Parts: sequence; C-alpha cells; structure tokens
Amino acid sequence: MQASMTLLVPVAVGGLIILLSRRLRWLTPSGQLAAVVVGLAVAVGSGWFGLGLLLVFFLTSSALGRYRAGAKPARTEPEGRSAPQVLANGGVAAALSVLTLAGWAHGAQYALVGAVAAAAADTWATEIGSAGSWPAWSVVNGSRVPAGRSGAVSLPGTAAAVAGAAAIGTVAALLAAVAASPGSGESLGGAMRLLAPTPGWIPLGVLAGTAGMFADSLLGATLEDRIGLIGNDGVNLGCTLVGAGVAWLLAGGG
Repeated sequence: MQASMTLLVPVAVGGLIILLSRRLRWLTPSGQLAAVVVGLAVAVGSGWFGLGLLLVFFLTSSALGRYRAGAKPARTEPEGRSAPQVLANGGVAAALSVLTLAGWAHGAQYALVGAVAAAAADTWATEIGSAGSWPAWSVVNGSRVPAGRSGAVSLPGTAAAVAGAAAIGTVAALLAAVAASPGSGESLGGAMRLLAPTPGWIPLGVLAGTAGMFADSLLGATLEDRIGLIGNDGVNLGCTLVGAGVAWLLAGGG
C-alpha cells in the first residue's frame, strides 16, 4: 500500500504537468502520449530522482523556447514537441529506469543524470544560441556560420549549455542529499540505488552534458546536415546517449 501511494504522487504531478503543457501548447497530442510513457517508466524505475530531473529539464526548456521566439528560425512543430522529440530527449532516461527495474542498480543513476544533463545542455544552447545575431562557428572546421544552424556553436550558446547541464547536476545533488536522509532513499529513488558518484553531481552533470551537446553539434553538422543520414531527433538521441555514457565512465562505470 505504501509503495502504491509513493508511486501515486509523482504520477499525479506528472499528469498535472502534461495537462499544463497541453494548455500552453508545449506538447502535441502525440507528444503528450509519449510523455506519459516516459514519465511512467521513469517514475516507477527511478522515482522522484529521475522524475525531478526530467521535470526541471522540460519546464526550463519549454520556457526558454518562448524566449525571443520571433528572433529564432521557424519551428517545424509550432504546436509543441511531438512524440519523436519527446522520445529523443527522454527515451534514454526511460530506458535506464527500465534497466534499473531489471536489476541494473549500480551505474544507472550516473547515466540517468548524464542523459538528462545532455538534453538540457543541448536545448538551452539551441534556444539561447539561435536567439541572437552573435558570431557562430562550425564545430567541424571552425568557419563562420549563421547562429542557430545545425552544427553551429557560439559563446552564448556554449555558456547556456554549461548552465543547463549544471542546473541538472544541481538538482541531482539536492535530490541525492534528500535521499541520504534516514528513511528517504527508497521512496525517492524508486528501484534505483542512489549513491554519491566519485566526481560529484554538479561536475558530473556539466562534463557529461557539455560532451553530449558537442556530440549533438558534430552529428548535426555531419550525419544530419551534410549526409542526411539521420534527422534532428536522431541527433538528439545521440546527444543523450553520449551524455549517459560519459557520465557512467566519469563515475567509474558500473
């Protein structure tokens, strides 16, 4: 009974966020369905720890999406994030939570933080980097390119990426601190073992998130922009996979 009530609270909060996103057009109908799937997987597998990271990412990214919206390139999804976009950014976190349920306890928390930090770093960099007329360069050859172009990096965008990754690392540190208090670990982390990683939560988030963001830029400039092998959703998925892998390695693996 206690486990059911523990799960009910994050699920209810996630439902309220989805209803809010529908009203504010942050998600399309397909995006709402994908968010339900991702949210349930994360809530069951990693509890408030994973769900809190995802909520901070989603709320901050949605808010930044409206920052100087008129100065940014036209969006392909003006009505909000679609299911592929939701899965590209949150699918790795959901998969890690499911793996936790399957018994992979050690290492999952590190990879989870890295995946969400990478998603936040990339989104913050895109929203800030494409909102101004500041100089930008190709991540491949260093040539000047328009701000907001796939594979472009700029100083404001990179600073925003570091800030976004640090924000996720900070939330992870706060949630881990709460989990360390007597009687809180199981309810906060769900099936996930919450341990303090070797490099610390904030450096872990910054390094993994920034690595994922640069991987996103590299994939966008090559496989997406030049070759056309994958689309933007595939690039975002690669970003979160790199962030998860880098965080797992930084923390010593599992």
